[in-house]
Amino acid sequence: MDEQGRMVPILVAPERLSTLFFGGGRVAMRKAEHLRGCGITVVAESAVPELRSLASAVIERSVDDEALSLIDGHDVVVAATDDESLNRAIVDKALEKGKLVNSVHGGGNFIIPSTRRRGAFVLCASTEGRAPVFPPFLMERSDELFDPAYDSMAELLSELRPIARKKVPGQRERAELLRAVMRDEGIWSLLRSKRDDLARERAAAMMEAYR
Repeated sequence: MDEQGRMVPILVAPERLSTLFFGGGRVAMRKAEHLRGCGITVVAESAVPELRSLASAVIERSVDDEALSLIDGHDVVVAATDDESLNRAIVDKALEKGKLVNSVHGGGNFIIPSTRRRGAFVLCASTEGRAPVFPPFLMERSDELFDPAYDSMAELLSELRPIARKKVPGQRERAELLRAVMRDEGIWSLLRSKRDDLARERAAAMMEAYR
């Protein structure tokens, strides 16, 4: 994939997104886990129980032209059947309708990344389809790469942000102040030694000293 063809990573709120799944197996179920919170409709001759529990509706039928007409009423489409040619037809129809579509065989216009939710932040990783086994490996290693102090720092910064908004009028200046807290090795040391109260005191002193 060239530079112009690279995908744009975003996070979206799922509550008002209607998602249509073609396929009812465990691959579909794993993708539905990532899209939990969307209104999920499944079209499949049968669906595994775990997928049924995530879905708002399950339409038990084969995927034909009439089933493909359901694409019109949904925002997101996932082609997760075990038939590659059928998934290609689903992708083509969804793209024709201007929908976001993901396929287990590739060719769609969005990819579901590997994701790990930490206490105060979310990690997502993708190779944009070039090496699918690598992102799950990164998620497995995330606890080694990001120790619990990273969660504490994220929580601290979220507490300081409204204070900075009141104290510092310019957005750029506020960001620089929060970055100074984030880069302070003394604060990191206190967080790693579980002395969060002292870390907050040090950060508060930095905020107070700002002119």
